[in-house]
Amino acid sequence: MSIFSKAEVTLQSTLFSNSEWEIVYPIDDRIVHRWKFSSSELGVSAIFKGRKSHELKYSYYLSKSNTETFDSSKVGKYSSGCYLYEYNKVNKAVSIWKIVSFDNSNNILTVSCESQAEIGSTAIGGKTVTLRLKRL
Repeated sequence: MSIFSKAEVTLQSTLFSNSEWEIVYPIDDRIVHRWKFSSSELGVSAIFKGRKSHELKYSYYLSKSNTETFDSSKVGKYSSGCYLYEYNKVNKAVSIWKIVSFDNSNNILTVSCESQAEIGSTAIGGKTVTLRLKRL
């Protein structure tokens, strides 16, 4: 059964804009993973032993519907949705994160991704990844 079969949790883009989140699950004591949002860009960084090793930049937006197509006209615009679309300009890949839950009292967001598609003729996929992130 697909994790995308029923989307119930809808969030506003203002929750993400100009915010920083840290992955709290799965836990790796050697690495701290952070997601930093602007109004139109998501920076994903991994910090090894106290220093930033690299940061990947993605365009992103929220959507109420799940399609395999990244709509660049939605980037940077106010929206609401239950899917977070991210586009990697370097490898031209789209990842679609389903918003599974949001605990408002603890600022914990749970997202799950089972869909990655390459823009163009070849589609790629992988195993389902579930992350829990805490807003900093």
